[in-house]
Amino acid sequence: MRKDWAEIELGEAGKIVSGGTPKTKVPEYWGGEIAWITPADLSGYSSKYISKGRKSITSLGLENSSARLMPKNSVLFSSRAPIGYVAIANNDLATNQGFKSLVPYPAVNSNYVYWYLKYAKQIAVENASGTTFKEISATAFSKLPFKLAPIPEQRAIVAKIEQLFSELDNGIANLTAAKDKLEIYRQAVLKKAFEGGLTDTKITKRSLSDFVALVTKGSSPKWQGFSYINDSSQLLFITSENVREGYIDLEKKKYLPLGFNEVQKRSMLKKGDILFNIVGASIGRAAIYNLEAICNVNQAVAIIRLREDLSNVYLNYYLNSEMAKHEYLKKRVDVARANLSLKDVNGIKIPYCSYEKQLLITEEIESRLSHCDNILSNIEEGLEKSEALRQSILKQAFEGKLLSETELEACRNEPDWEPAEKLLKRIKNTKIELKEA
Repeated sequence: MRKDWAEIELGEAGKIVSGGTPKTKVPEYWGGEIAWITPADLSGYSSKYISKGRKSITSLGLENSSARLMPKNSVLFSSRAPIGYVAIANNDLATNQGFKSLVPYPAVNSNYVYWYLKYAKQIAVENASGTTFKEISATAFSKLPFKLAPIPEQRAIVAKIEQLFSELDNGIANLTAAKDKLEIYRQAVLKKAFEGGLTDTKITKRSLSDFVALVTKGSSPKWQGFSYINDSSQLLFITSENVREGYIDLEKKKYLPLGFNEVQKRSMLKKGDILFNIVGASIGRAAIYNLEAICNVNQAVAIIRLREDLSNVYLNYYLNSEMAKHEYLKKRVDVARANLSLKDVNGIKIPYCSYEKQLLITEEIESRLSHCDNILSNIEEGLEKSEALRQSILKQAFEGKLLSETELEACRNEPDWEPAEKLLKRIKNTKIELKEA
């Protein structure tokens, strides 16, 4: 940290305010002119400023609860699960008890605090406590370390962060647009392939049941009296979460005792089986099982074991195509969760041609999509790096390394520049004046 900065506690930078909730059974407390914010209002919220929530309260509700009216430019920080949502009040408002918020003193820039709390989220999480859910107390929140920079530097740091983040967001938008175009290209290739256009092949429609040796599904461990274990030498248990479009994702592994296979022999996996999700939001995702592990699946995953006259690679590409989804999703049953029956799976109409032609079509698909996959891999890597870069920018900002010497010199020439030590004295005087008022 630079010599003209000061490291203080967050509570020295402003007044810490906890929120509250008026009694829900008193109508007179609700539906007024005062915005009342909860952490749920910030779930998925990307804007810096917030002016209203899903609910509002009246002045009577404010008077008869622990909710506090906070002035415009207060910085809201969600203090319980999830910890770390941040927003700046765009007008006077109140929050529930899920927030510990800061009303900055005049010498502290609200935008600077906002970005600092984005940077310090992990520190806040580490200072949280609780068993049922984690929460950072008002005391712990007030004691979070805070880097106080001279006022002109606070403004310059905010401007530089937002400039760099804007450029980063534009780059992310371009990468996302490129990713979307690749998916359109991918689906166009698959459509043309299964219409016979890539190989000048005559395609006929046949039911999947004409080519299967087995179509079945797994079962819930709970239904069979089994519980998950932490023993990788036992049975690997695959659920719909693991079955992605074209591959099996084992980032989250589940294991069961080998005895599960004794009661679920029919759904034991063999290399070359196609796994096909038939329940819930992931319905329609398909992947080929090529692992060496002893595996079984749950009730949300169908197993398709083919005879030799239909290529599993060919079928896997087809099941993951939009062309196929249009076919089999017409059969979907919408109950508590959308699902396909095994009868539906057997009845899927597939584009059929000779086995030799299937292999040729597969080769044509892979020759076109391999380049597409390489580009997609680079895009995904770029998107991952963008988040790391965002954190790096914040780290540099609050270590005093983001501004160039030219930018720092411009800050020092501002009429309100003074080292943080003097600024801190002014803040302390402000606190004394507020107490005496």
